[in-house]
Amino acid sequence: IIVHNLYGVDIEEQATEIAKLRLFLKLVALLEPGDDIEPLPDIDFNIRHGNTLVGYATADETEKAVRGTVGGKLVGQATLLNDAWDEINIRLVKVGEEYNNFQIQQVQRGGHISSADKEALADSLHDLEETLNYHLAKEYGVDPTKTAKFEKWKSSHQPFHWYVDFFSLMANGGFDVIVGNPPYVQLSEVTNYSLSKYACAACGNLYAVVMERAAVLLQPDGRTGFIVPVSAISTDGYRTLQEVYSAASMIDPRACLMV
Repeated sequence: IIVHNLYGVDIEEQATEIAKLRLFLKLVALLEPGDDIEPLPDIDFNIRHGNTLVGYATADETEKAVRGTVGGKLVGQATLLNDAWDEINIRLVKVGEEYNNFQIQQVQRGGHISSADKEALADSLHDLEETLNYHLAKEYGVDPTKTAKFEKWKSSHQPFHWYVDFFSLMANGGFDVIVGNPPYVQLSEVTNYSLSKYACAACGNLYAVVMERAAVLLQPDGRTGFIVPVSAISTDGYRTLQEVYSAASMIDPRACLMV
């Protein structure tokens, strides 16, 4: 279950390490006296450090970025851009296969992951992440050829590209279930990074934007569970959010808990 079904992302790296530790403790707690102790799984690719809200989440977002499509118009040389998208698709499929093999090896009896296998997968993911960071930085008005500015932008925004890092899941339509306790922070207080293209930014709170992101990451018939303030459903200021999750069928009217 941990290897094949549980995934997580947090902007605080310490939080991701705690999450992994809690999962390992759960595994140990299930052991019975006399049980053989298998090696603990490597879930560094399941629980990830990054900004949930900054990065490309879907195939459509990624393709538009790589092709240079802005406002429905193609900029630059179309043939080269098509070739670039085709190349990234090939690399994505390859890294998806590597990741699936990485998971399978761990759940097989006596399975073993070598450090070389893990390093190769990490390198493949990193190369794809950097390719998309190049395109995303330009959308933020940052010249990726200016190394110092590019590195500063990456450090502050911590982009996480769902379509790369969880490719197999997103290519198959997204997650079945998303649960979370999003931060209740006014967007005016978020100064270390900026957001773009979120309708729920009009609500003025970070939790609304997180829920909008969840709607994009979720399977059409998926379910979500969020701990959020009652303002999410009771105030006109959050009407944009209400429209987003109503359209995405994110709320089950039979069971709705707000705090």
